[in-house]
Amino acid sequence: MNQEVQKLRKQLRTLENKYQQLNQEVDGLHDSLRQRTLELERQKNVMKHQALHDVLTGLPNRTLLEERAQQSFQIAGRENFPCCFLMVDLNRFKEVNDTLGYHTGDVLLQEVAQRFRLQLRSSDTLARLGGDEFAVALPDTNATQAEEVIQKLMQSLTLPLKILDNKHTIQMSASMGVAMFPEHAQDVEGLMQCAEVAMYVAKKEQRSAVFYQPDMKTHSEARLSLVGDLKYAIENNGLELYYQPQLLTEGDGLPSFEALVRWHHPTRGMIFPDMFIPMAEETGLINPMTWWVLEEAAAQCAVWRAEGMEVCVSVNLSARNLKEESLLERVRGCFQRYHLPPEAIVLEITESMLMDDPKQASEVLHSIDAMRVEVSIDDFGTGYSSLSYLKYLKVNELKIDRSFVMGMQKNENDIVIVRAIISLAHNLGLRVVAEGAEDQGDWDTLVALGCDRVQGYFISRPMQVKAATVWLKKWISEHENI
Repeated sequence: MNQEVQKLRKQLRTLENKYQQLNQEVDGLHDSLRQRTLELERQKNVMKHQALHDVLTGLPNRTLLEERAQQSFQIAGRENFPCCFLMVDLNRFKEVNDTLGYHTGDVLLQEVAQRFRLQLRSSDTLARLGGDEFAVALPDTNATQAEEVIQKLMQSLTLPLKILDNKHTIQMSASMGVAMFPEHAQDVEGLMQCAEVAMYVAKKEQRSAVFYQPDMKTHSEARLSLVGDLKYAIENNGLELYYQPQLLTEGDGLPSFEALVRWHHPTRGMIFPDMFIPMAEETGLINPMTWWVLEEAAAQCAVWRAEGMEVCVSVNLSARNLKEESLLERVRGCFQRYHLPPEAIVLEITESMLMDDPKQASEVLHSIDAMRVEVSIDDFGTGYSSLSYLKYLKVNELKIDRSFVMGMQKNENDIVIVRAIISLAHNLGLRVVAEGAEDQGDWDTLVALGCDRVQGYFISRPMQVKAATVWLKKWISEHENI
């Protein structure tokens, strides 16, 4: 009997131990579940924050900006008070990225965001929309008060920004567009569009801030549409190169060509470079456009050379291209892809571009010279450069601006300038090309002055590639001794 009781007691103790163990496991599961729930809640909050905030600056993003602005407008509509919306774009920010790198650009954006934040009320919403573009929603703010906010934001940028352990000091400025609720639009999307239109006007006119005016919209919509069409044309071979020949004034040698980009718009017809090139410069499309031109010109140059016509082609670079870190690799890769010798392509850079940052330009030109690729200074005589820079720049050619050449027959001062440029260039061991020769008189004068090559309508207008090939072959057949 005692043995049975002991056995039962032992079994009971075993069951009690298992029960306690199970309770502990349940408690552990509860703790694990609570921790998991808290972790999921934390992750949910993090994801929600990331969905509504810019990762780099911590500012609200477009989604949160629109939510808060919409709430403000609803209250403003009921209470009948005005609101204001600002679009802010930093000026020349791309140059910071191109010259100092993207990390420096990121640090700069964080510093600008912090400076802007300190100038605003807690009820205001400062957001980063992407790149170097910010927006500010200002509830219960009239036009006069908006001007005060703009002054504060602009003032916050006047102190130089020191970055990278104070090794670089950068002076920034911004262009701002301002739209008012409900005067300019009654919804967030419409107000943002109006402010953006005004911002582009401010940037174009080089003004700090511009308030939206209704007549801006029609012009801006047409311009934005044209920008979109240009981007599509660049990406889908919608542009075309024309070629204008340059002739030697004496001695033997084949003509050379300058590659000139043209745009046949599918509905607007021919759009001339003086309209779409500045637009490309403003929007940053000039970079992909230039690389398209270089590739297309190199490919055609290779075709001509394969047919035994060893011509060279000049291609224009923009100021933005000079600041690209990938410039040398792109140029080198282009020569390699088309198996071209260095002398096949001449890179044209305007005088004003060189004078914008002579030190950096000199460094770039030395690197290009090391590749044995020739460089021509385009529009020479219009950039008001110091001649002291010229002796340090690695260039091979000066190109006299057409404004001097076309006026030679009527203005003796133009002849004096042309003669001086030719003499200067030759003394420095440089070739001279004169563009803008319109008639026999221009040609004869340039020959007498010792100009090396001449370009202009007297020789030929710019031609499509087929016409340029026919012209080149005809020229060769008429000069069989070359």
